[in-house]
Amino acid sequence: MKNKITALFMLVAGMLIGAALLAWLTPGAKTTAPVANEHAEPLYWVAPMDDNYRRDRPGKSPMGMDLVPVYADSKQSLSPGTVTISPAIQHNFGVTVAPVTYGKLEPSLTTVGYVDYDESLLAHLHPRTAGWIEQVFVNATGEVVAADQPLYTLYSPELVNAQEELLIALKRNNTNLITAAKARLQALGLTAKHIHDLTQSRQLQQSVTFLAPQAGFIKQLNIREGFYVEPASLMMSIASLDSVWIKAEISESLTGLVAIDNTADISVTARPGERWQGKVVHVHPAMNPATRSLRARIQVPNPTQQLKPNMFATVTLHTQPLPATLLIPEAALIRVGQEQRVVVALSNTTFKSIAVTAGRSANGQVQILKGLQAGDKVVTSAQFLIDSESSKASDLKRLAPDQTHANQNQSGHAVEPPTQTDTADSVWVQATVIETMPAMHQLKVSHQAVADWDWPVMTMMFKVTADIELRALTAGQNVQIELTRYADNAVTITQLKPVPEHSPTGHDDQKDTAQEHAHHD
Repeated sequence: MKNKITALFMLVAGMLIGAALLAWLTPGAKTTAPVANEHAEPLYWVAPMDDNYRRDRPGKSPMGMDLVPVYADSKQSLSPGTVTISPAIQHNFGVTVAPVTYGKLEPSLTTVGYVDYDESLLAHLHPRTAGWIEQVFVNATGEVVAADQPLYTLYSPELVNAQEELLIALKRNNTNLITAAKARLQALGLTAKHIHDLTQSRQLQQSVTFLAPQAGFIKQLNIREGFYVEPASLMMSIASLDSVWIKAEISESLTGLVAIDNTADISVTARPGERWQGKVVHVHPAMNPATRSLRARIQVPNPTQQLKPNMFATVTLHTQPLPATLLIPEAALIRVGQEQRVVVALSNTTFKSIAVTAGRSANGQVQILKGLQAGDKVVTSAQFLIDSESSKASDLKRLAPDQTHANQNQSGHAVEPPTQTDTADSVWVQATVIETMPAMHQLKVSHQAVADWDWPVMTMMFKVTADIELRALTAGQNVQIELTRYADNAVTITQLKPVPEHSPTGHDDQKDTAQEHAHHD
């Protein structure tokens, strides 16, 4: 019995606290909350929770709450969804505002990539003439070699004949023949040192030892002693790690930010706390159809050779500043599904949710392409609490600069008619999760054919709406997804439902989902 009394008491207390909160956040469309006026005479007193309960003197409402005075200057019409909050309540809620500014956004994007060889530093060794390998001085791939280190010895009848021609020319002291013989030896791959030594010693070499053209390590080794080789034979290749390439994957929505000469910061998990700087030297002209991403090549100096090929890397690209636009703190933007809005401070005590069109975001700021004006003030803290009350009745009309003063609201902000949203086409389809990228709001899936769009079975990377939780998904999981295609042909996953384990094909679930949506339509 004692527990029941305690529970009943807590329930009544909770109801009173909730009623008090609703009284603090009172939409202008439903009540005539007072504008601060300490000296004016109240017209009447009204119940905070019932606009029809009015009295000509202070008192209590049927719910036991104090009646609220209404003054003459509070009778001006407020647009739907306007919320009035006293300064004291704003202080308790921690309401803060920030002005809308005009400036340039300097975005940076973080993505993943992997380390690869700098192909401009790869040396591929082919013989200039046919012959036989007599000796190999390196044993396996991965072996480190120095510049001018002996690599292999080659016996070639053509090389022997060319040396004889030089020796005969030297014996005859015929300058023209000497020059021609030296040129032929150079064409057959002998270095200037080889030719100089032959000229000094006048001794013909049956086998010639060839040296490493650069320092590095053996990437490929295709010869052993006794092998017959010819000019088409790739005997070995030497790779240098003094410089490496980072091949970064850029998601489709961010490709417009990447350009040649963009700088980049590189980090790898194998070397925590260390950073490398590089520069974009190439952007691939075509998207990867499997991942729906664009590959950018970044050249990174690697003098200590700590970056190894095939390491995974985290890449932060610094892009060029975007054209100047309106900017607001990113914390002020409220994203609900496909909707974007902010809470605007119309005055010191009145607020309203306004629909906006947001652009790119970076460094804690976001572009506003439509809906606000420079100098407006937006709420950056406690805005979700205000929005939850304002959006119930708000017309979400944008603030427009081109309407007359007669159509302006009480704070001087004009309102334009709401614009129609872009037409969208949606379908449900069965899919299997391949890879999740929660930080980038992207999901890679292999989906069934979409007959309505003439799509075959494909594996694609899609953007997902912010309300879909990707961290709960695992690779190989079967799901049903709603694909929404907008007027600009961008396709986004707007809904996702896991397929129960007892229904591996998901056909029945897909049919039920389709019937359910058809019923709602």
